[in-house]
Amino acid sequence: MKALLAESQRVIAFDPFFFGESKIKSRDYLHVILMHAVGERALGVQSGQITALANWAKNEFGGEVNLNSIGPRLSVAARLAAVQTKAIASLELEYPMKSLKEVITGNKGANHLPEMMCHGLLEHFDLKQIEALK
Repeated sequence: MKALLAESQRVIAFDPFFFGESKIKSRDYLHVILMHAVGERALGVQSGQITALANWAKNEFGGEVNLNSIGPRLSVAARLAAVQTKAIASLELEYPMKSLKEVITGNKGANHLPEMMCHGLLEHFDLKQIEALK
């Protein structure tokens, strides 16, 4: 981020649902499980927030919106956002998740990766298929 600011680029930093300032303080993953139980998907909320912010930034400032995502968990929501809107011109992923199968191979549960617990997602898609939608 410092490098972008040094190049006089506009930077908008924010925490989507379940990250940073938007993180639930106690028993956080149980809230995500409850969301999933009523048909909402935390991953969908995160990607929707990123999409909405990109659309707003494009309308507010014009020009290209370049999305940078740091870390494996947010890389999935960033990829989904990038295929949902034309406002995102480019996507840069730092330390991304390479496959949704990492949830299984890493033996991760809802307490580790709650937003990845989307019923049927891995059965039908992996990240390469999602990226190909752009």
